[in-house]
Amino acid sequence: MPELPPLFADLQKKLADVMASGPAAQVQAQLRQTMDATLQKMDLVTREEFDQQSRLLEQALMKLAELEAQLRAFTSQAGEAASSNNTAGNARPDLGQTGTSPINDQ
Repeated sequence: MPELPPLFADLQKKLADVMASGPAAQVQAQLRQTMDATLQKMDLVTREEFDQQSRLLEQALMKLAELEAQLRAFTSQAGEAASSNNTAGNARPDLGQTGTSPINDQ
């Protein structure tokens, strides 16, 4: 069984001290069983598991920030390339010298 957190261990010790002086041994055993069952039902993790998950989350957030920066760089480069292509020639290639559509030139 995993080690109890300090708060529960202190509570258990105090209850044991109080109950040791009388016929409360059965009550103590039942209380212990109830506490154990309750703690097992809770979705608790150890400090080590929590710390490990925190480190993994921190690494994932750092990687996400790197990827977002790369995406911003790529989109800004694509935007600059598109704007330089549009300003290079203002004449539309689908129009003739007269400015009419090639469909109407039949």
